[in-house]
Amino acid sequence: MKLSPRPRIAALLFMLLLLGILYVTAHYLWKQGVVTRDVHEPAIVMVRVGGVPWYPERTRPVEVMVGLPTPLTCDTVPPTGRGETSVFRFSTTGVVREEPRCRTELVFRGAAGSTLPVTCEYLIRSVDGSLRPVETLELEVELIPAGEFLRVRSLATPDEIPLLTLSVPQEVIPYAEGALHLPGEPEDYRVLFFVQELGSDRPMLQVYVPRDEPGSFEVNAAPLKRYRSWGDGLEGYAAWPGGAEPGSGVRPPPILVGNIEDVRVAFEVYAGLFLASEVEKVRDKAIRLEESTDTQSTFVAADLTLAEVKGMTFQGWLSPPLRVVRTLNVAAEGVPSAIER
Repeated sequence: MKLSPRPRIAALLFMLLLLGILYVTAHYLWKQGVVTRDVHEPAIVMVRVGGVPWYPERTRPVEVMVGLPTPLTCDTVPPTGRGETSVFRFSTTGVVREEPRCRTELVFRGAAGSTLPVTCEYLIRSVDGSLRPVETLELEVELIPAGEFLRVRSLATPDEIPLLTLSVPQEVIPYAEGALHLPGEPEDYRVLFFVQELGSDRPMLQVYVPRDEPGSFEVNAAPLKRYRSWGDGLEGYAAWPGGAEPGSGVRPPPILVGNIEDVRVAFEVYAGLFLASEVEKVRDKAIRLEESTDTQSTFVAADLTLAEVKGMTFQGWLSPPLRVVRTLNVAAEGVPSAIER
């Protein structure tokens, strides 16, 4: 019995549809197999130096302190074979450590400012004791002197684009960093910023006017965030105005470097550590609002010296000055906005 043209066309279309479904199903299962294989294949997912993530695209070495035991850890995908175990080797100049877990401490020796290579190897030991390599990562660390510090690490534009020079516009976002032994929790502290014209010894506490309250002002306080370990109980902290995560879409309130007319004038930027409970007292002593309109506010700094400001900080923690020069226009290249942690 012969099929008429219409049933033949319908059967052909049905076969094509069936083949299409089979192809899509096979492709999906193959992709799932690839994904499953990748997820379960032994590998190093992430390496952290003192809690700071390292990745191949990182533009600068991770800083470590000379002579302090720096923790190195990583996330891994474990072996799946029966009886197989993991072996990790960490090596740097003159030191090799072999560990059953991807976790160790290394003490780096050398001159401050120099860099050292670090190798992290992932191997798998079979039941017969033989070793086969899985992955090897090459890292680099930069040595800095051991000890506590507080500094203004870098500056960015209000759009969170890092400034690659110290010629800056009037509005900037400072990023402060510290290695400190602090009692209590990071929430107990705030970092406040001060700007003074070079040679004036009259630091100006940085404040801002809230958009919905033009007749008032707020201290431009930066919450303290713990983000790394330097070793030997020394914790690493970072702070920036507002404290919102970079890239979150929340615009941080900038600090002001001088007045509008202060072009080609040198200024110094300071970061001071204060107890959160003392911020209002510092504000009342350091600055007052003289005039405020819908478009402009005028602040008057008290006659406080830099030494007096330092005396109000927690345990005298005032950063060394970061010297900048005001300019009208700044060419800033866009790179990922962050503190390398």
